[in-house]
Amino acid sequence: MRSQRSVMEGQLAAMNGQIEQMKSAPKQTDEIIAATRGNAEAALRSTRLHEAQVRQHLRIEGWEIDADGLAWHRMHVQCKIVNPTSMLLTLRTISSGGDWQLTPYDAQWAVTPGESYAFQIPGIPLAGADLKTFDADQLSFTIVLTVEFNDAFEV
Repeated sequence: MRSQRSVMEGQLAAMNGQIEQMKSAPKQTDEIIAATRGNAEAALRSTRLHEAQVRQHLRIEGWEIDADGLAWHRMHVQCKIVNPTSMLLTLRTISSGGDWQLTPYDAQWAVTPGESYAFQIPGIPLAGADLKTFDADQLSFTIVLTVEFNDAFEV
C-alpha cells in the first residue's frame, strides 16, 4: 500500500507540474509573440537604415564663372554634378533658373560612383548695370539648379 501511495504521490506531483506548465503556456506564448514582433520590428528598422545609407543623391561643387564670353556680353557659369554614392546613377534632366530662366537640358548621362558630370549654364546675358557690376567684381546673382536622376533603387 505504501508503494501505491508513493506512486500516486509521484503521479500527483507530475500532474501538478503539468498543470503549472499549462498555466504558464499562454504566458510563454505571449512572450514568444512579443519577442518575435520585436525581432521583426528591429529587422525592419535595420532595413530602413540600410536603404537610407545607400540612397542615391548628388553633390554640386566646383562652381566657376567664365568671363571670356564678356566680349559678347555673356557670362558662362560651370559646375560639377558629382555622384558621391556607391551606385551608378543616370542624370535625366538639368534645369537652371534663379535670376535667369534657362531651358532644361535633357542630359541622359550615366555618372559612375565618385565621378562627376561637368555642366555649363550657357551664355547668361549681361547688360547695363549687371555688366558694370561684373566688371567691378561685385555682381551678385542667384542660380537654382534642378537635377533629376534615376535612382538605382527606384528602377
